[in-house]
Amino acid sequence: MRFFKFTIFTALLVFLCFASTVSASSSTDVENQLNDQSHHLESPNNYIAYLKGEVSNGNELAAEGLEKFLSLDEKQQYAFVEALKQPEKMLEAISETGQSTINVDGIEVPAKITEEMEVTSSNTSYPINIMGSRTVTASQSIYVGNLKVTTIYSQVAFNTSGSRATSIITGNHWHSNINPAMIWNKQTSGSQSYMGNNNTRAYHRGDWTVYATGALGFINDSVRFYVSGDAVSRSKQFYSTHPNWSDYSWRSF
Repeated sequence: MRFFKFTIFTALLVFLCFASTVSASSSTDVENQLNDQSHHLESPNNYIAYLKGEVSNGNELAAEGLEKFLSLDEKQQYAFVEALKQPEKMLEAISETGQSTINVDGIEVPAKITEEMEVTSSNTSYPINIMGSRTVTASQSIYVGNLKVTTIYSQVAFNTSGSRATSIITGNHWHSNINPAMIWNKQTSGSQSYMGNNNTRAYHRGDWTVYATGALGFINDSVRFYVSGDAVSRSKQFYSTHPNWSDYSWRSF
């Protein structure tokens, strides 16, 4: 069923084991929040109401998600909502072969991994000693069916001279999510922008803590998503503490 493509932009999700752990009380608070949000997935109509609320809240995924969800038939909507309730099965399906399926009452929900990036520059030829600037953005997204339900971004902007990065302008990381069964918390304490590679390359490291519930219990993992670049190249790195979410080292894109 083509409507049910699970696509996860690879630069999405790498859970890194950071030094800090969530206290028992804060974990309980998050579990309570997930339980409170679970009613959004009790039926397709509940999810539609949730998406409409997210549109009003300015969630950048919600308007397109609502349009595509309404285009599904009744059985497809049901399968979609049930798939969102099973984050551990989503991860297992994706990690096994890079492309797999989840069965929801006889409806096969495919899962696969993809990725994308964005680069903007103030100059394109990079001759020696010519000054310029560049912004590099890497993103990863989870698709359930033909709906993008989660996207994370890591971005760094920097000044250039010839082929080199010379200084950081700014760095940032952020996310959008329309899966009530998962909570993404952006972390700022470990995240940073910095110069490296003998001060010729710009980097940004984005950290998140991700929470979810499912048939296998409470999930509490960390994601670290790097992006780097100079005037002529860019790369990214992804690491996760969850055993079913595959990491990768520096990769050009």
